[in-house]
Parts: sequence; C-alpha cells; structure tokens
Amino acid sequence: MKITLSITDIADYLLKDSYAAWSRCGAREMAHWLEEMEEDCGEMELDTVAIRCEYSEYESITEAAGAYGWKPDAHEFYEQQDAAARQFLEANTDIRIFNGGVIIRQF
Repeated sequence: MKITLSITDIADYLLKDSYAAWSRCGAREMAHWLEEMEEDCGEMELDTVAIRCEYSEYESITEAAGAYGWKPDAHEFYEQQDAAARQFLEANTDIRIFNGGVIIRQF
C-alpha cells in the first residue's frame, strides 16, 4: 500500500520525531528537498530516523561549517566568512540554505 504525502504531511512527520531537532521552517524545507529528490530519483519511502541521522539543521552557515572543523578567518568581514563557510560545505557535502538557517547532509 502506498500513501502520497504533502509537504505539510512530511514536515509534520519530521517534527513528530522527538529525537530530531527540526524547526518548523527547517522541517518544511527538508520536506521540499525530499520532494525534489523524489522527482530526480523516483519514488521514496519516508524514513524519519534515516533523515534525522543523515541531515542536520543549523541556524547559520558558519555554525554548520564550524561543527565540521571549519575555522573563520578573524580578519574577514561577516559576509566573507559566510562565503568561505559555504564554499567549505559545498566542497564536502550537500547543503540547502533557506530563510532561517541551513540544512546539511552530515559528513
């Protein structure tokens, strides 16, 4: 049996995972990302535990990069640090920037 889920349904399932730390905006963005992956790869099964283990949400791109060892250059302006952090993440994983934060595939 197959059930088709809406973006809201997917986000709600992600938010119900008590071990995950999704914000409402982050869960919706992850749901959009999953929908795009399904369009590219074909039908998918929603596994909230696997998603929680594979993806993380951060408030900023510098926070996400810092969690994986990136160090900002103290002599750079904030915008330059953001660009450097984004470049670091893009070289190492998949990222999704949205209004309110960033989601990365954990590496």
